[in-house]
Amino acid sequence: MNRNNKHVERKLCMTPASACSAAASLARWAAPVPEIGRAVYRLTDGPREHKHAYYIFSPWSPDGRLLLLMRYDRKNPGAEICVMDTATGAISVAGRSRKWNSHSAALQQWRGAGGRILYVTGGKGEMSIVTVIPDGSGERVFPSVGLDNEVCCSPDGRWLYGVTLLAEIFPGDEITSRHDKGLIRMDLETGAQELVFSIEQALVLLPDALSAASCHLYIKRIIPHPRLPRLIFTLTNTFWDIDGKEPRIRWVMSVGTDGSAPACAGEIRHHSNWHPIEERIVANMRDGDGMMRFRLYRGDGRGLPEDVPSATGSGHPSFSPDGRWLCTDGAGPHSTQVVLCDPRTGRVTIVADPNCVSGGYPSFKAIRERTAGETVMDALERAAAKSGETWQTQAHPVWSRDGSAVLFNADLGHGSQLYAVDVERMKRYGFGT
Repeated sequence: MNRNNKHVERKLCMTPASACSAAASLARWAAPVPEIGRAVYRLTDGPREHKHAYYIFSPWSPDGRLLLLMRYDRKNPGAEICVMDTATGAISVAGRSRKWNSHSAALQQWRGAGGRILYVTGGKGEMSIVTVIPDGSGERVFPSVGLDNEVCCSPDGRWLYGVTLLAEIFPGDEITSRHDKGLIRMDLETGAQELVFSIEQALVLLPDALSAASCHLYIKRIIPHPRLPRLIFTLTNTFWDIDGKEPRIRWVMSVGTDGSAPACAGEIRHHSNWHPIEERIVANMRDGDGMMRFRLYRGDGRGLPEDVPSATGSGHPSFSPDGRWLCTDGAGPHSTQVVLCDPRTGRVTIVADPNCVSGGYPSFKAIRERTAGETVMDALERAAAKSGETWQTQAHPVWSRDGSAVLFNADLGHGSQLYAVDVERMKRYGFGT
């Protein structure tokens, strides 16, 4: 996996992954990359590209022994869903997907604490949910009907949450009925789907629902709370606000896992996440001076939001498992930096500073360049057909389950690879003091 595997033999971890921290296990064999950060290690190497899915999914298995990733090359439509042995770095294939992209891979994630893997696959115009044991056996396939590929598994592994396809919400850019479209829940034992919260119900919660009613609103980015029976999602009109014909709308909302007790937490700029213990939400929002900051909201929508002092926020935020630290990318002068932040003081520490190569969003480009008479949905379909022509790598930093390491993607000019920050080692350099 690395250009020179001698360091793997020399630093082989002889103890089980569960007997040492995630950071210590990786640091015993992975290659240090001091040019990126003094506590950063490279976990993979070419010729194929490697990527973990997204900032809301911990790629570490519940027992900490395996790391979940996707491996692909740009000329092959079939990607490999893989697991890495965290004690040795050995990679094996658990499944394959034909419905993936370079931004969020195949949404591969662990299905609860049972040790099964879940990912999406499919062909043109269709999608299936696959669950499998890490050795590739015990595969189960659930065809999905009218479900977008942005899906998220509940912490207990019973449910899959997704949203209605944009093509069904806005055929030909027309706004159709909202009462029967929105947040969908799939039973991962039977495959049965049900609508648990509609766009219409979400719209009612907005402070200015009447003005927003004429906008192309839909639900995206569903995130279950790790411990509480709550979900957050964003109500947005992304794509239809790009050319200024509609005002930008981004509200973070929360509901029970069955769609009950809905609340509008607050207006955001982009990317939200849960506090791992409390019913609080972190997101990016501009303050009165136009500065992007981390903002903390109550999940029940009560009270005023709080800005994290001093720190500027952007990118994809997540709390450490104990809730003490925030991690994000996109902060500082370089948008590819990975930083850790103390939300009590706002103190920021740069832990990785790769000079990362990444493309833009093909959907945004297609919408901006659409021809006269072409709808936004037409442009999105055209962009999807050409998705293999645009490649992007975002860091999407994510914590290990024990909080000792942060994993991120980076393309240094030769394709996306996985890197890890040893947070324990950073503490020896003064981080957290």
